[in-house]
Amino acid sequence: MLEQVRGGARCPAFGPALAALIRRDIRAAAISYHRRLPHSRLEIFERTGHLPQLERPLRFNLVLGEFLDE
Repeated sequence: MLEQVRGGARCPAFGPALAALIRRDIRAAAISYHRRLPHSRLEIFERTGHLPQLERPLRFNLVLGEFLDE
């Protein structure tokens, strides 16, 4: 991600596109995918970005362990 941000000067549309994504609530997409994927499990990590395994490692590992045990 850092490379994209630093390279933003060469790609003037990157900043506005990133800002639009940040403002968008993507939970609707997650719910839609969850409904269409049989045997899926949806976990919402509030106030967490794209890397829950780094941002919330304790909870992520717990959820992953439970999923693998199923």
